[in-house]
Amino acid sequence: MFRKLTAVLILLALALSGNLASQQFPVEDEDGPEIAGWLTSGDTMRVYPEVPMTDSTGASFTEYLPSREVRALYASYDTLWIGTEGGLYAWDIMRDSLSAVSSFPLGSVRSITVDDYYRLWVGCERGVCLRDSTWQVYPGASYPFFRRIRELSVGSERIWIATYGQGCGYLKSDSLIIYTRADSLLDDRVNAIAEETASSVWFGTASGVCRADSFRWESMRYGRKIPIGSVNDLIFDENRNLFVAVRQNGIARLKFGETESFGIRDGLPGWNINAFSLAPDGILIGAGEGGACYYDGSGWTPLVAEGIPLSGFNFLSVHHDFSGNCFLGSDDGSVIVLERDGWKRLNIPQRFPALRVAGINEFLGELFIITNRGFYRRVEGGELEMIAMPAPWYQGAVTGMAVLGGSEFWLSTRFGALYFRDGHWKVYDRRVGLPTEYLTSVAAGQEGEIWFGTFDRGVLCLREGKWYSYMEEDGTTDNRISDLIAGRDGVVWALTLSGRLIEFDQSGWSDETPVGPDTAGGGAGSGPELSIGQDPAVRVLSGREENPGAVRKGVCLAGGREGSCLFVDPEAVYSNLSGEWMKFPLPDTGENPVPVAALETGSSGLWIGTAEKGILVLKGNRWVNYDIDSGFTGGKVISMAEGKNGVIWIGTASRGLHRVERRGYRGESGFME
Repeated sequence: MFRKLTAVLILLALALSGNLASQQFPVEDEDGPEIAGWLTSGDTMRVYPEVPMTDSTGASFTEYLPSREVRALYASYDTLWIGTEGGLYAWDIMRDSLSAVSSFPLGSVRSITVDDYYRLWVGCERGVCLRDSTWQVYPGASYPFFRRIRELSVGSERIWIATYGQGCGYLKSDSLIIYTRADSLLDDRVNAIAEETASSVWFGTASGVCRADSFRWESMRYGRKIPIGSVNDLIFDENRNLFVAVRQNGIARLKFGETESFGIRDGLPGWNINAFSLAPDGILIGAGEGGACYYDGSGWTPLVAEGIPLSGFNFLSVHHDFSGNCFLGSDDGSVIVLERDGWKRLNIPQRFPALRVAGINEFLGELFIITNRGFYRRVEGGELEMIAMPAPWYQGAVTGMAVLGGSEFWLSTRFGALYFRDGHWKVYDRRVGLPTEYLTSVAAGQEGEIWFGTFDRGVLCLREGKWYSYMEEDGTTDNRISDLIAGRDGVVWALTLSGRLIEFDQSGWSDETPVGPDTAGGGAGSGPELSIGQDPAVRVLSGREENPGAVRKGVCLAGGREGSCLFVDPEAVYSNLSGEWMKFPLPDTGENPVPVAALETGSSGLWIGTAEKGILVLKGNRWVNYDIDSGFTGGKVISMAEGKNGVIWIGTASRGLHRVERRGYRGESGFME
């Protein structure tokens, strides 16, 4: 018996020291076969940080995002580092000075930590930043593993990295060891990692909790009484109890193999706890929707600060410094600092107010912007100014704009039309006889008339104080209008949800959809070819596509030079600048892009915003793709405009506003800097 016990102790000692790295201990559980522990699995690759350099694609990109979500906090010496969706900020505690870190090379921050060598690590959506004497970057463009970072944590001589979709792993010197489902990781979407010992590690994933040691991987999804759901955070307290925050399921505590769950009845401020922090005195704090709380050994007690109702906040992050001060980061752009003798609130400077930019219009140096949080105007060289809507329900309901002057414009909304002049609004809805209030677009005609596209009632026109309605029986082919522009010589172009391009002139409405390469009415070569300059890819087409009732996706409309029309589908851009339709085929990337927005610049450049492939730009006779690998991180592009000095403004569906400055042009010096 003594010999058996001695052998077991020797095996355990070898495991903790890593000497069992060459041995395999395959096991099985309810999730299928398991391989040996994490010390003997994973893929190893060499990675090297890069010093950020000037972009070489001929354009530089600046991203403007709101900084409302305070996702990460870390106090180091006299500085509180603050990570937000819009970048990195630093609060000088001694001077009480808060500012953006201007030299920070990446955008949206998810996690912040400091290693044993006092180096700052910042995990972002697009990579990992390391600050020593200068910033260095592990870019997601070079190493896809570093995209969508969720957490960085310091372990035993290693930096653990959790990613959403690429698994997890750790950095040690210049080696990156990666673990995925192939290594028995429960889910490649990892949100949190906690080391129990040098060889025992716990992983919080979007599917639950798993752990790994020197011997095996083990799923905690079933049979452990841990609530099933996505894990927000993991932490060990000073008694080595593991606390797990499960999205919308409160907190679970694992102690000596037993699990205890806590909910609102046990003192939690809400069912969704987002983050934990352990104070220097051993007090564990949990923060989330509805405030924060601390663990008293048997249950949870609400955290209270005299003079500020913490229950009114949704906290996304929490952190303690060595003095015991508690920092709470909220989703409203503020940090609450709880000190021994009181509290204070830090308001993060906001570079831009919204994530969705549905429309951009430049008029004589002024920029007009439609966002999901309201309508804004920016005077050249000035700050962004919000133009208050006539009622609160219009704030996120604007669908289009027609700017007549700096203080005069029309807006289309889901609740009717709005006219603004000299600080006053006039509302047009069903009360003035409109057949529908769901307007999708607006354009100003050359004779002073105002045109509106509607969601289900064709086209409306306000001409000399009277409203006119045009529907299918009038030649629109479809009552569902997605976009509308006013061209030259009184011509109006409208795009239907079925993908048809319709034209209104003195004779009425007609279908003028250009022939596409896959239509029954003709092909890419059905019309005579006409060389434009030295570009052999431009062809003149004639005829119309059949089957006008078919629904088409990836089709958009834009105004071109000299009042011309641009019609874009997944195969090509069509322009009627010459009086006939000219075709500019989109690049063959193996998969057709999904066009969402188009722009023809003053220098005759074509810019196409796509849903998944960034921006396509026609330069001469070739297309250039700006995506995440070349510095553009906007994702789905839904609006574009050209400003002064060749600056291109890009509005995105969920990544705010972007400014593109092309080489050879002198752009503006800054935007609300």
